[in-house]
Amino acid sequence: MKRIKILFLGVLSFIVCNGFSQITITLQPNSTLGKDATLFELNPNNNIGNSNEFISFDWTFSGIEAKGYSLIQFDLSSLPQNTNIISAKLSLFHNPILNSSAGQAGDNACYLKKVTSQWNENTVTWNTMPSTSNINQVYLATSISPNQNYPNIDIINFVIDWYNNPQSNYGMMLEIINKSLYNSMKFCSSDYVDSLLRPKLEICCRTPESLNDIKNINYFFSLYPNPNKGIFTFKYKNAPINQNLFIQVYGVTGNLIIQEQIEILSNNFIKDFDLSNLTSGVYFVKITDYSRTKTFKIIIE
Repeated sequence: MKRIKILFLGVLSFIVCNGFSQITITLQPNSTLGKDATLFELNPNNNIGNSNEFISFDWTFSGIEAKGYSLIQFDLSSLPQNTNIISAKLSLFHNPILNSSAGQAGDNACYLKKVTSQWNENTVTWNTMPSTSNINQVYLATSISPNQNYPNIDIINFVIDWYNNPQSNYGMMLEIINKSLYNSMKFCSSDYVDSLLRPKLEICCRTPESLNDIKNINYFFSLYPNPNKGIFTFKYKNAPINQNLFIQVYGVTGNLIIQEQIEILSNNFIKDFDLSNLTSGVYFVKITDYSRTKTFKIIIE
C-alpha cells in the first residue's frame, strides 16, 4: 500500500473525569494511512505490505515449516503537545478470511515487542526485518477460541515512550512465542475491508487546557538523599490528586534504564525508589507531570 504523509484518521471525544478535562483519541487507520506488514520466512526476500492479515505463526506450507511475524506502527504526531497520557489500549480483531493461514490455533501466545529500528512498509522483508527489544514487551495469552478478539491491550509504556521520544516510534512486532508447529494468532490489518475490524488504538490523555484547573498550584519536586547507596525518596508537594507522573532513569550516555508511570493518590505524595541494583555512578532521573519536566542528577555510591 502507498504511504501518504498526512495526519492520521482519528476520533476525538471529550470527557470529564475527576474534575479534569480529558480527550480520548481513537486511531484506526485504513490501507492508505495505516502502516503494517507481514514477514514470511518461506519467502524471505518478498515484501508483504498490503496483506489483510496482522499475523504471527509457525506452520507448514506444502510440507515446509516456516514462521511469520507482523509489524505495525501508529502515527502519534497529532497528539496535543504537553499532554499527560493516562491510558493507551490496543484492540486487535480476529480475521475471519481463511486464505492459506489458520486463525487462532494451537499454543499461540504472542509478544508485542517494541521495534527499535526503521522499516519501510513497501520494502521490508523477512531478511530485512527491523530490530526489536524485550523491554516492556506485552504478553498476549493463548487464545481460548478460534475466532477470539483481543480488545484493550495495555500498551501505555510503548505509547508514552513514543510520545516523549517520537524519533523512537518504529512501532511493534507481533511475534509467536512457541516456535513449533502448529501455532497461529491472526488478526485483521489496516488493509482489511471492514473498517471496524482494523487495529484500533485508543489513547486517553489530559490536554494542556486542563492545566487551567491547576495553574495556581505551587508545585514542588524533591529527590533525596543524594548521594546515597541507591534508596531515594521522591516527594511531590501540593500535587493534584489522580494525575500521573512519568519517571525515567538514564545513564550518563543517555541510555534509558528504567521507566515507570505512577498515579498520584494524595496531595503530598511520597514514594521510595530502590535503585540499589544499579552500579555505582552518576545517573539522571527525569520526572514529567502536567506542566513541566524536571531532571535530577543523582549519585549512587
